[in-house]
Amino acid sequence: MMIDSHSRFAPHFDEFMILDVLRLKRSYSGETQNEGKGGVLSYYPPIFTRYDIELQVDVDVMAMCRTIYVKELSVLRNQAQWIKPPKRPLLQPYTAAGFVFCDATAQMEVPFDPYLDFVFDGEEILFTTRLYTSGYDAYVPSRGYIFHHYERHKAPRFWSIPGLQWGKIQGQTRKRVHYFLETYQIG
Repeated sequence: MMIDSHSRFAPHFDEFMILDVLRLKRSYSGETQNEGKGGVLSYYPPIFTRYDIELQVDVDVMAMCRTIYVKELSVLRNQAQWIKPPKRPLLQPYTAAGFVFCDATAQMEVPFDPYLDFVFDGEEILFTTRLYTSGYDAYVPSRGYIFHHYERHKAPRFWSIPGLQWGKIQGQTRKRVHYFLETYQIG
C-alpha cells in the first residue's frame, strides 16, 4: 500500500480494501484491458479537514479517468472525476499517487522508482505505464478507504528547506521520466 502523508483511515478500511482486492481476483477474469496478472486499486482520496469527526466510507470516489498535457513539462498530468461508489472496483485507465493498494506481487514486480526525487508531474503516468506493461490494470475502489488533509496552509514544505537544491534535482528527475516514457520536452 502507498498513501500520501497526512491521511486518515475510515473505520474498517482494511476489511473493505481486502474485500475489493478479492473481488478483483474473482470478478474480473476475462474483463480486463490487459489480459494480465491482476489489478491495482488506486484513487485520489477525498479531503478531510477536521480530526474530531468520524469518517464515512460510503462517499463518492475519484475515478482516474482523464489527463491534461502540461506543455511546459511535456508530460501528461492525471486528473480525476467524482463518481458514486461503484458496486465493485471499476476499471480505469490511470493510477493515482495518493492511494495505491495491491497484492504484494505487483509491488515486487513493479516497485516505485527510488530515483524520482521531488517529481510531481510525471510520477503517476510513469507508474501507470509500468504497471500496465507488466500486466496490471488500475481500478477505482468501491468506497472511500482513506481521506487526505490537502489544505495545510501553514505547514512547512520541502522547498523551504535552506540549502536544498530541489529544483536542480527535480530537473534531473524529469529527464528520467522522459527517458522511460520515451517523451521529450518541446522547445
